[in-house]
Amino acid sequence: MIKIVLDSNIWDKLAQDEMAKSRVQSLCGAGELQVLMPDTLLQQLKASPFEGVPHWFPAELISDGVFVLGHSRLGFARLGDGTMFTAHRGASQQISDAVIVDVADTDADVFVSEDRRARNRYAKKIQTPGRALDYARFRQDILGL
Repeated sequence: MIKIVLDSNIWDKLAQDEMAKSRVQSLCGAGELQVLMPDTLLQQLKASPFEGVPHWFPAELISDGVFVLGHSRLGFARLGDGTMFTAHRGASQQISDAVIVDVADTDADVFVSEDRRARNRYAKKIQTPGRALDYARFRQDILGL
């Protein structure tokens, strides 16, 4: 089973791609794919036009992998070591991005995002090809479309 974290911009792409949504649903139903939904990403989707997680396919709600004071909600984040969070955030103030990447690193096999900076920064830290994909590569490599 492949566990994935789909960045919020990927949900936007999926909204326009019936074939991909259907394929994700099929792979999830077959037990070949699991979509993880960390709390920070859930909060982003709640604040988006989706107003939450679309019901296109199952998504497992999980707590964030690191607790960040002033960002994390009590009971919805774990006390992780923060290594990936710190490395990904760097000098930027992109706390949400760093929390989502931390969860992808800790709990998932693949992080899918259209944010080139986030993908490249993550791929540099882990140095494992195929763990940080854009939408086109996700469709091709994971969904086989």
